[in-house]
Amino acid sequence: LKKTVKKSPYTLYVSNIFLQSRYPTNGLSVGCSDVDLPNLDKQILEKRFDKIGNTLSTMSTKIGTIGAVDVKYKGQEYVIEAISKLNMKGYNFEYHIVGGGDSKYLRDVAKKYNVLDQVKFHGSLPHEEIFKWLDTIDIYIQPSMTEGLPRALVEAMSRGCPSIGSNVGGIPELVSSEFIFKAKDVNDLLEKLIKMNKENMLKEAEKNFNKAKEFDKHLL
Repeated sequence: LKKTVKKSPYTLYVSNIFLQSRYPTNGLSVGCSDVDLPNLDKQILEKRFDKIGNTLSTMSTKIGTIGAVDVKYKGQEYVIEAISKLNMKGYNFEYHIVGGGDSKYLRDVAKKYNVLDQVKFHGSLPHEEIFKWLDTIDIYIQPSMTEGLPRALVEAMSRGCPSIGSNVGGIPELVSSEFIFKAKDVNDLLEKLIKMNKENMLKEAEKNFNKAKEFDKHLL
């Protein structure tokens, strides 16, 4: 693939930096994600601000990830371990996962860490339902061990979701550096979760929403 891209006269990358550095080309190229976002109305951000204002007064904080549940490189198991450690310290996190596949492995992980009741599997959802679901969560996490430029993360940012991501692929191109954690490092991840207080959630919500505007379909 590297040889093919190197010789290609035209190359389309979904990232702006990462894939270009891994698969450089001598030809013409453009970075353009294939994400498909609905209209980025300012009311989306206003509703997110209202939700954040009520988050810390609710019973639990809902974390969410979109990704197949039967491929380990998506990294959901590390989020499960992290919320287990945090909940034992008095926090109250729920982990909601959207994605197809056999969830047995992740259910076993949740049982191992005694958080099965706090890990919710929603299965696959139609694309138009994804955005409604994103509006129900408080923090989005992309815990992958390998990625290009994840569309799911861009979709979450388009709903003003405060986001945390691993340091792989194009994720650092999207998420604030202070909320990037080392892939598979549970302690680093839980530190980022603790750091995501109300003030930072408000800041990241606005920053992420504005970043998502770069992926407006008319611009793309």
